[in-house]
Order: sequence, then structure tokens, then C-alpha cells
Amino acid sequence: MLTNEQLPASVFTESHNNSSKYQQVRTIDVVNALREDGWGVAKALQIKNNNYGKHELRLRRNNVVAVGDSLPEIILRNSHDGTSSYTLTAGIYRLVCSNGLTVSESTLGMVKLRHTGDIRDMVVRSARDLGERLPQVFEEIAKWKEITLAGERQWQYLERAAEIRSPGKRISLPHLNRARRWDDRGTDLWTTFNRVQENMLRGCRGVRKVVSVESGFKLNQELWDMTHEFALGA
Repeated sequence: MLTNEQLPASVFTESHNNSSKYQQVRTIDVVNALREDGWGVAKALQIKNNNYGKHELRLRRNNVVAVGDSLPEIILRNSHDGTSSYTLTAGIYRLVCSNGLTVSESTLGMVKLRHTGDIRDMVVRSARDLGERLPQVFEEIAKWKEITLAGERQWQYLERAAEIRSPGKRISLPHLNRARRWDDRGTDLWTTFNRVQENMLRGCRGVRKVVSVESGFKLNQELWDMTHEFALGA
């Protein structure tokens, strides 16, 4: 897990928002409360060099156990410039590719907490509640693994994914669907989702790597929702 020295500067800064309704609780203070409850920070990102802007932390239980090739996570997002609330959503980390996935709020919901007082206890309780419901995500993943996505149906999936990634632009669908490792060559819905998600975010022929925290979060959620739709139509 990351130490304070490995966290971005935006986690520590004092807000410049002088609104009487805005009462800042620094992300580091929330992180310390979560650490006391058994969570650790596995990864941390911030928007470019904005030390007051949005940042994203991926949290795991210290005693987390992998489910298959994946680890359950909770994603904490916040900013210190008064432009966003604390949000908590579910996440998945795939061990085979060191890739972080974001579970759509339509699956487990999203917790939003405004800066209106000392909300550390509320964040801890929300994280605990969301963590207890993470097994539902792996139940959905198990269903996706049972669904074969081949032929025309797979092509439809790729076309919709390409539209999510770059609306109105042509993307090489074979490259969007390219497996980067042997274990990702399957035709089930879960494996296809992982191939496409990784190429969407890390880049492939004609597609640039996503470097924006906000864009990556949005693309992750939209692709999850679309995959959920395909599963319902199977």
C-alpha cells in the first residue's frame, strides 16, 4: 500500500474556497480515518499539476483476497477547489494486467458526500457498506464469463465500444479487440470487456492513451454499462 510520501500533493492541500457553505475535510484526513478502519491506498492519481483539483485514490482492504484474477477495490474521488463532492464507487483490479476497472454506479450505486462538515465518519461508513456489497460485482462477472460473444454479436459490441471511445471517428476494431496476453484471448463477455477496456484506455492503433482522470473514469463506467446491457440481451 502507498505511504503518505507516495500520494499526490492534491491530497494534502488546504482549500482556497471561502464559501460559508464549504467546509473542507482534506483527503489525507479521510484517508487516515480509512486506514484506521483497515483500508489502504493502492494507487493514487491527480489531474496534471493541479494541486487543488480532482484526484482519485483506489482503496483496498489490507487483508483483501483475490477473486479469480481480480481484487475488489473502492474508488475515492475528491478535489480541494470546491468543484466536487467526495464520491465512492466500486472498482476491480486485474492482477494479470495491472489494470484498474471501474464498476458503473448502476450496479452498486455511487456515494456522494458534500463538503459540509467533518464527514470522515460518514466516508468510513460508506466505504464499509460499499465493501460489503462488492461480492455482487463478482456475481455479475461470473455471469459475463458464461456468455459467449462471437461473430456478429462481438462485432456489434466492438462498434458500440468504439463509439464510446471516439464518437464519430473510425477506429480499427481488430486493434480495439487485440489481446495483449494469452490469457485474454477468450470469446466470453468478461474477457472481451477486459481486452477492449485496456485498449480503450492504454491506446491502440488510431487511439491515444487516456491520461485524464475524469475521462478514464467516464469511459470505464460507460463501457461497464454497455457490457451489462449485452449481458441482459444474451
